[in-house]
Amino acid sequence: MSLSMEQSERHERGLATPASLYEGSESLLGLELTARGEPETFGPTPLDPYLPAVKDQQRQVAERHELLFMSEESIPQNIDEPMSHFIHDNNQSRLQHRIQRNYDSYQYRGKFDLSDIPFDALDITSRTLTGHASPAEIIMVSDILEVPTIELGTIAIPYGQRFEHIQPMRRAVDEGILFHGGELVSSEPVFQVKRANYFDNEYSGGAQGLLMTRSITRGYIGNNIECVERSSFVVMLDYLGLSPNNKKELKKDHHEDRQKHVAITNAIMETPYGKDWSDTILNIPGFEEAILEAFDADDFDVVVPISMTAFAVNHQLVEKYLKNTAHCEARQLAMSRNNPYPTNQLL
Repeated sequence: MSLSMEQSERHERGLATPASLYEGSESLLGLELTARGEPETFGPTPLDPYLPAVKDQQRQVAERHELLFMSEESIPQNIDEPMSHFIHDNNQSRLQHRIQRNYDSYQYRGKFDLSDIPFDALDITSRTLTGHASPAEIIMVSDILEVPTIELGTIAIPYGQRFEHIQPMRRAVDEGILFHGGELVSSEPVFQVKRANYFDNEYSGGAQGLLMTRSITRGYIGNNIECVERSSFVVMLDYLGLSPNNKKELKKDHHEDRQKHVAITNAIMETPYGKDWSDTILNIPGFEEAILEAFDADDFDVVVPISMTAFAVNHQLVEKYLKNTAHCEARQLAMSRNNPYPTNQLL
């Protein structure tokens, strides 16, 4: 994620990120009282998911989520079997991708030696490693260890289940931003098209859909730290552009939204897969508008929720560490030698 125009404007206004959020014990006052999720609610992916105790904890969470995605009671009637597998498999793929990216960012951190962590910050660091820390605590730990990107919270919300955890997670993230002197913003959503099931024989023969993400910025801490919320969902092409009252009347061509539906879906299906496939679909007239309308109406026949994740990005540290080939190679060498600073010393 590159430096946005808004961030550049903030820089020009002198809103630079503090040299350090940790300035002694005083900066931790009240931190442990900030709102947090648990692995069963909206707790973040553990910073070190390979610790033995954490692996067992996450296995239990994964088993519960599997039922949410694949049990007959959970899957709506309008979701056929190929589509349910498409949703499930992409959730598994994106989950593993998030776990690995979070862990890689931690492994490529600026401060390697965990023995340098201030004594009064050991507890919050341990909670961050196991996925029990609050967003405010996670932001503090990422600052102390110079972790470029870090997850603040995540929720599995297949088919609109567990929506009761969304607002608590948002409030916790916002509290974390404000706790560290940041400011909340209201940004326009940015959509990305990731995949289509109709290109894959494994999922063909049923309903057609697009795997997508929606990203919004929730706030900034100084100029460099951006806090983002990202949702994954599937757009059901059978219903895209149709109002709720007309979904059962697909064969009646006189409806205006039926005509809109046909125009959008035909344009999508006629778009050949290639380098510009995603951008071409996003630029189809009426496409984003139809998705926004479905989001505003919580129309899960059109946009099928999968998951929601919040994370913090320190753009300066991304440039300094994640995009620094020499730094990454040095860390890979250290890890190949059984990482001289094992995290389980903290637990």
